Amino acid sequence: MPCSVKLRIASLRCKIFNIFSLVIVETSSACNRRCSYCPNSKFDRGLPGNNKKLSRDLFHKIIDELDESRWFGQIQFNFYNEPLLDERLPEFVKYARSKLPTSSIIIYTNGDFLTIELYKRLIESGVTDFLITKHQSGESENINKLLEYRKVNGKDRTGVIYRELKEFTNRGGLVQLSAEDKRPKRCLWGFYSFIVNHEGEAVLCHNDYFNSVELGNLKDENMIDIWNKPHYKQLREQLKRGRFEHEMCKKCALGKLDS
Repeated sequence: MPCSVKLRIASLRCKIFNIFSLVIVETSSACNRRCSYCPNSKFDRGLPGNNKKLSRDLFHKIIDELDESRWFGQIQFNFYNEPLLDERLPEFVKYARSKLPTSSIIIYTNGDFLTIELYKRLIESGVTDFLITKHQSGESENINKLLEYRKVNGKDRTGVIYRELKEFTNRGGLVQLSAEDKRPKRCLWGFYSFIVNHEGEAVLCHNDYFNSVELGNLKDENMIDIWNKPHYKQLREQLKRGRFEHEMCKKCALGKLDS
């Protein structure tokens, strides 16, 4: 079943049963790039020398909880990191696949380290799709080799999307965009996604770089318990109605890069 179809089914389940359809896990904090449209270009959180890793036990706990709740949906291994820098990634993918056989597993990457050998290994471990972003500062030779490999050898029933970013967020005010910014009237991100950063903290959305909205930590709590906290439910409802209480949300905007 295509990833997009499974995600629509999972999203419907989210509406009916009030459960997230997307889980994002940041297994390590490091990124090799310093793109101007990412807060990593301004702060040292993502420096490889400052790399911090999610513990293996905590990752297993997350996947086990999803398994026990009979969850299905989409799993991504990213946040503000480059997931391929974590040498444990194939092992983690394999564990997630063994516990969640019907879920889509997505690798969101800049592609710099996506060799053909690693591509094969990740597919064997259970990856269903790769989403590779094309950055303005140039692309890795590995990407061209991979695209040529797929052209010659077939697609292995695996989706690969290679795209250039056209629209950007200002990451809650941390990144400067052009004057053509569009501010959202409401936000539904928190309704269908559950993000866990490398510290095990639950994060409200992909723009909360510093995790300024405290929701809970999976070291001490379960995912479902965090999701069902009254103040978290209230926050999701406020965002749905366009009530932005937090500074990050008030500043959030879409736009293009300054030329």
